[in-house]
Amino acid sequence: MAKASLIMIAIAVLVTCLSSLASAAEPPHYTVQGQVYCDTCRVGFQTRLSEAIEGAVARLTCRNRTTGEVTLSEPGQTDESGYYNIHVDSNHEEEICEVTLDSSEREDCNEVLPDWYKARILLANNSISGVTDNYRYPNTLGFMIKKALPGCAQVLAELGFLPLN
Repeated sequence: MAKASLIMIAIAVLVTCLSSLASAAEPPHYTVQGQVYCDTCRVGFQTRLSEAIEGAVARLTCRNRTTGEVTLSEPGQTDESGYYNIHVDSNHEEEICEVTLDSSEREDCNEVLPDWYKARILLANNSISGVTDNYRYPNTLGFMIKKALPGCAQVLAELGFLPLN
């Protein structure tokens, strides 16, 4: 009886070790999920009047830190809520990765916001940095509308930006 128990324990330990090795050999899978919006007040940040942009294209690009050579370039198109998902099946721990805006399908909102057109992202499971899951959430990226909406002055007043003294 004791011999059978020892054999069962040994088998359980072996199965656990083999499954750990199998998962360690699997390449990492990441999902980069972000949002693209239209700055309808031309203020450089989101307000309650900001709108999600459907059909915008964001691009994930990774570059070698030393040579600058592009090692990954993947586009992602936004849905009706302005969200995109870019799937990556490799580790880019030694590279600089950024999501940038490529295009907006809105003719009235396709001017890139100077400070909000790119966001750096880490594509490595790194327990030192504290990032251990496979989802990455870059900062929201935005385009500016050509002419601010009429309600923007009220929104800016609510935020304490107006009146300017």
